[in-house]
Amino acid sequence: MLQNTANFNMDVEKVFKGSDTISKDQFEFNLYDVTDGITVNGSTWKFTLGSATSESTSGATGSDGTTTETVKFDQITYSSVLSSSSSDSSATKTYYYIIKETDGNDSSVTYDDTIYGVAVTVKTTKTSTGSGSSYIYTTEVESITYYKLEETETSGTYSATTITADSGNGVSTSGSETVFTFTNTYQEETTSITLKKVDSEKGTALNGAVFTLSAGSTTNEYTVDGSVTIDNITYGTEYTLTETTAPDGYNLLTEPIKFTVNSDGTVTFTSGNENNVASATTENGSIVITVKNEAGYVLPSTGGSGTWLYTLTGLTLCGAALVLWKRREQD
Repeated sequence: MLQNTANFNMDVEKVFKGSDTISKDQFEFNLYDVTDGITVNGSTWKFTLGSATSESTSGATGSDGTTTETVKFDQITYSSVLSSSSSDSSATKTYYYIIKETDGNDSSVTYDDTIYGVAVTVKTTKTSTGSGSSYIYTTEVESITYYKLEETETSGTYSATTITADSGNGVSTSGSETVFTFTNTYQEETTSITLKKVDSEKGTALNGAVFTLSAGSTTNEYTVDGSVTIDNITYGTEYTLTETTAPDGYNLLTEPIKFTVNSDGTVTFTSGNENNVASATTENGSIVITVKNEAGYVLPSTGGSGTWLYTLTGLTLCGAALVLWKRREQD
């Protein structure tokens, strides 16, 4: 008896949007053989997922905010589906597979919940060699049908929709290889902070402070009248808070304050806060950064009482000292 085998390959194309990198083991995919135990009734599939063949990303680099990597499963080999004791000249058997992505736990990533189904029909044909009872068994993949599955309200029961192998359906073929596309999107986790400006002694709210907030190449300006809410603060990113205009009658902060908002909602001040001019608290579930200003003296050009009284006093004392010195010279 002479016989051959047939082969079929199923791979995954991972498309990661919003990131220029895919890390090793960042994404995992499972291939289930559900041939044994599956019940197919029209467009309804009923099966229980058992053990799976799992493959993970090995790591890749992309550009312009998109990274693509191919994840390969081991080749599937089919031997004869016709028993050597059978008098039939041919036989077929359909194998059923499920391929899906493992749900991850990174809250900044939107995972692809597509469930692909594949039905591979294998046919074995028996032909005589012309020499007695010797036969040649030829096995080939007769047909492949692709599906997308949606789980119904009944556990273990799925609605199967037949799809064609094209990019619009996330399926592409080349020879005996089929590639299934799973697309994930990375979105940096962000939060909001409330920036408050207060008197260092009294703790009363101050108006008119102007700050710039920088991260990387991005800088935004905010005017703080008591407080201001700043959105789209990315966890884990270092920000630089620089006071460019102090409230009227108060001293300008001497240096920028650098801080990072951590994923647990705490704030780490990395520099510029040696004198504890800034503090972070949580109020009603919101992150609040309070910055204190010390009262100072504003020059007359800014409308304050300024330093003229001290200047006048100093000049008067100097004048008095000069008069005394002259009198002693004359004596």
